[in-house]
Order: sequence, then structure tokens, then C-alpha cells
Amino acid sequence: MFKRKVIRELLKVVEQSGEYNIGYDTIFKEGIYADTLKELDQIIVRNIFKKSSKKKVSKREKFERAITHSKEYKEWIESCGEHGKTWGTLYVVRLKNNYESFIKVGITTTSLDRRFRDVPYGYEVLATEKVYSVKKLYLLEQHLHRRLVRYRYTPKQYFSGYTECYRDNIEKVVLLEIKKYD
Repeated sequence: MFKRKVIRELLKVVEQSGEYNIGYDTIFKEGIYADTLKELDQIIVRNIFKKSSKKKVSKREKFERAITHSKEYKEWIESCGEHGKTWGTLYVVRLKNNYESFIKVGITTTSLDRRFRDVPYGYEVLATEKVYSVKKLYLLEQHLHRRLVRYRYTPKQYFSGYTECYRDNIEKVVLLEIKKYD
């Protein structure tokens, strides 16, 4: 009977304080006593430390927090703001010439023709998605690059965006990742 009363009182203190990982001092200040410190330890372990005072953060939230604090992200957002851009396009294209063929995933706030006019490869559009927030656009692109890292491909000819290329046979994987992210 005594234990139940102590536990009830202890849990009231915990709920009122909003703290879960409280120590002996807090309990004694509130006037809750146990017969022995061992008994008090058992009460604390069973009823307090099972709860966590920290909110669990998903992997996606951690990823987005890390990206939004990066220098590249801040520069991208600033650049879009300077040019009055509020939306953009995520694209998945197949780039090819006589010697090689591969997939490129990227984002642009201009047309695809303009984006690829200086690229030394012909391109075929596999998928595009208009995104009406440059923040979401950037996060989606970074998510895709992170998920596709094992498929990375380095083209034989240099062009702007050459680090965002992947093996030729993964268009289905890319489209699936885009759907998952939404």
C-alpha cells in the first residue's frame, strides 16, 4: 500500500514538473519519501526513466535540418530570392552521346532547353516535377542525391552538374524515391 501511494505521488510530481529524468533532490523537496533509497531507486527506474522527455526526431527531419543549415542551401535560396524565383523544376533526364548514356537528376528555375544548351550531350526528358517552393525543391533534390549515391556515375566529359549523374538503368528507382518523398 505504501509503495502505491509513493508511486502515485511521485508520478504527480513528474507530471506537474514536466520533467521525467528527475533526481532524489526533486522528490525530497516535494515531500515524497520512501523507506529506503533502494526502494526509491526502484520507483524511479520503473516509472520515470521509461518515459523520455525528448521528442523523437525522424530521420527526414534531421536530414532537412542539416540541409537547411548548409552554405549551399542558403546560397541557393538567396539566389532565387534575388531573381524573384519562387518555384522551380526537378528533372530526371537521360544524357547520351555515341559513347555513353546516363541519368542526371537536378533542379532548375529556367527551362530545360536553357539548362542543357551548354551540355555536350543530347538529352531525353524522363520526368519533371514543378515544385512551388524553392526550399522544398532543394530538399527534394538533396534527398534524391543522398538516396542514389550507390548508383553514382562520372561522365567522360565535364559539364555543369556532372556530379549529379547516375547509371543509366535507375529511372524507376528515381521515380519511386520522388513519390516516397512527397
